[in-house]
Amino acid sequence: MKYNKEKLKNKVYLAIIGMPHGIRGDVFVKILSADPQRFKSYGTLYDDMGRSYEIVTLRTQKNNAIVRFKGVENRNAAESLKGIHLYVMRDQLIDDLREDEFYQVDLIGLRVQEYGGKILGEVCGFCNFGAGDLLEIRLNTGKRMLIPFSKVAVPEICMDSGFLIVDPMAAGLRDGEENDQ
Repeated sequence: MKYNKEKLKNKVYLAIIGMPHGIRGDVFVKILSADPQRFKSYGTLYDDMGRSYEIVTLRTQKNNAIVRFKGVENRNAAESLKGIHLYVMRDQLIDDLREDEFYQVDLIGLRVQEYGGKILGEVCGFCNFGAGDLLEIRLNTGKRMLIPFSKVAVPEICMDSGFLIVDPMAAGLRDGEENDQ
């Protein structure tokens, strides 16, 4: 693992290192991408401190993998990695997505608006607590809200124009009794 002082401005959270596996330095890694097979193809990974990690071996198991990183030779070294978040630079990601697929990082900063064009705020982040993806939006009032990132709540994404459409009722931004004035 090399230390890289370069600021990771356009980093994309890709995985988290878990428990050691065996005595030779392997670790379990929870991969957060849709295709765990691509994990090794991203090349160098980085942590929050800018240290780089190079994958030597990788065996996938559903959305997890057993990984050996260069320089991690035993269980003690592997244990010291537990809980480290791994990132790639945005330009390391493969851009062969289908029309209806997006990297979450590319949605951050998009305007959030209703069908009528009323701007509600902008996308400022994502969360997933286990029940599905949530879109974090910063409303024009400055308040932050989490809404479901689903086709019902977010029926349209216009990357080229820099906005996404939200159905305020489905997203939980309005009560059923509230009306527009």
